[in-house]
Amino acid sequence: MGSAVVFSARYLIAPARVWEGRWCRRDSIPATALMRLLKVLPYFVLAACSTVMDDLPQATEPAPYLSTVSSDLKKAAGTEQMAEPLEVAGPIAANPASSAPWIICMRSVASERARRLVYSVFFKNGKYDSVRLSVIVDGCEAQTFTLLSDIK
Repeated sequence: MGSAVVFSARYLIAPARVWEGRWCRRDSIPATALMRLLKVLPYFVLAACSTVMDDLPQATEPAPYLSTVSSDLKKAAGTEQMAEPLEVAGPIAANPASSAPWIICMRSVASERARRLVYSVFFKNGKYDSVRLSVIVDGCEAQTFTLLSDIK
């Protein structure tokens, strides 16, 4: 015989004795039904927190053309004080957590030290959005770069 808490209309919370899977008071819920409810409750909570919004198709915008955004790339290079000549790669799709959907990777080839610094230039709605040093998630280091001056 163990002690348990009874939830009933007559008694808000009252201690009761459990005997062979049944409550001693008649007006309370049987212990087995309460245990089943407590076992299933986490599944209902998980189902309530899940959403079907992740499965909906996202509206994608077209990638920017390097020839049309070359002036924006030069502006981003000026912001980061990069020396010419410049190399670019991309556009590549940005991480879904990013605010801008497209990245163009850019680096300077003026010196060996400058060549190691790769920048990510973000584009949103076909326009220059922001620039920052590239991180691993961007995937710029794995891209093939071409000179910006060669792009027509």
